[in-house]
Amino acid sequence: MIVTTFPRLFFKALVRFDLNLLMLCLDLAVPPLSMLAFLVIGMFVVTSLFAIFGIAQLALTVSAATLLAFILAAGLAWFRWGRDVVPFGAILSIPLYILGKLGLYWTILRNKKTAQWIRTSRTKSE
Repeated sequence: MIVTTFPRLFFKALVRFDLNLLMLCLDLAVPPLSMLAFLVIGMFVVTSLFAIFGIAQLALTVSAATLLAFILAAGLAWFRWGRDVVPFGAILSIPLYILGKLGLYWTILRNKKTAQWIRTSRTKSE
């Protein structure tokens, strides 16, 4: 939906000066949390590699601050609203969950369908 629906609705919100539609578009533009985590961690790794070779020290600082803010925001959200739903021990399985999603993201990136809908045949009951 981010790729197909967001641009059309975003343009419509700008043309109409519709703040409510703009806010919905911005909400739609946020990727799933596991993908966002993968992107933030990936950017930190890439900028760390560049910093090792003396390139882009500022980029490492920005990506480290972003990673820290992401972890802090997720931790505070869990502490405030998620402790009753997700026990602390389950947090340790989050990295494995994110790694498990990489196959799905790779499939989406290659524009392959992940699933097909097969209509169940219906017969009239007697």
